Amino acid sequence: MRHAAFIFGLAAVPAFSPPAPAAQARQSASAQEDEAEERKIVGGGKLAPGWMTKVDRNGPVTKIKLESAANGIHIETAASAVFFRPGERLSRNYHLAGTFTQNEFSPGHAEPYGLIFGGELRGDTLDYTYFMVQSDGKFSIRRRSGARSQDLASGWMEHAAIQKANDKGTCTNRLMVERTPAAVRFLINGTEVFKTTPDAAKPDGITGLRVSHNLSVDVASPMRMQM
Repeated sequence: MRHAAFIFGLAAVPAFSPPAPAAQARQSASAQEDEAEERKIVGGGKLAPGWMTKVDRNGPVTKIKLESAANGIHIETAASAVFFRPGERLSRNYHLAGTFTQNEFSPGHAEPYGLIFGGELRGDTLDYTYFMVQSDGKFSIRRRSGARSQDLASGWMEHAAIQKANDKGTCTNRLMVERTPAAVRFLINGTEVFKTTPDAAKPDGITGLRVSHNLSVDVASPMRMQM
């Protein structure tokens, strides 16, 4: 019997020498540029009913926003964060998916966003697997435990199935996790991009979304199906 629910809801090393003054100046200018380019969140701290968030490094919730939209949710970030609804968990056999649209380029370089699952997000506990995509055509799958994270695949990987950003910075990609007792499959736009074991992915637990900083992302056509 199937039960379906939907939500809108990872050689020798040379001795170090200090950078030359010119390099220091470049680093300082770069840091100032990054700070100046932080997205300004109008109405920051707003979360649609039922949603919760954890902002990286205990950042203020004023640096994020999650709103209900006509066909899903709209998220804006000036800091990286996860978004979840505490009672929604999946285990054993399930499909978890969402269609992510990045609305514009992120300042500086591509930033990731995607699904989290197999999570425990209570108090200071941060434990989940995350499946992320970027507008430059790359994806990553990692397991986070506290402040540490570990690659399940091979770092950031390119794949032809990923839609890259157009000249306006817009792209749309559908991410899906298919969990069975034997395997965990990762699909982008219907194409399998990676597969691993449940022991490696630890896929049972809370589900949600992760969005890095300086992004405007819409999440539509979400699916959370326990089979």
